[in-house]
Amino acid sequence: MIEEIDTNSNFDSKKIPDGKHSFRVINFKKNGSLYIFTVSYDGTEGEQTFFGNQMGDFLKCMGCKESAKGIYIFDSDKVIGGSFTATVYQEADKKSGKMYQRMKDFDEVPF
Repeated sequence: MIEEIDTNSNFDSKKIPDGKHSFRVINFKKNGSLYIFTVSYDGTEGEQTFFGNQMGDFLKCMGCKESAKGIYIFDSDKVIGGSFTATVYQEADKKSGKMYQRMKDFDEVPF
């Protein structure tokens, strides 16, 4: 079978502008060690990726319980549809210098 495979990154087309935004989680997927959340904000959609060690504040904000220090119970069915605010910013990787989109200052938004 012949296939066409797109090896281009689609993350650039789903970047979120820097600054504080209100978000709603609309989808979740895992790709290897990356956790990828599709979020809606300002009438559009974007994606935020996390490695597990970057997710603590996000998981707390989404109501996930900590079963042991740094260990969270994650139920994607409960997180999808959840709302939060966060500040988006760009940070350079210390080794490569490549810029990555990050989030900080998470706050729960009850609805």
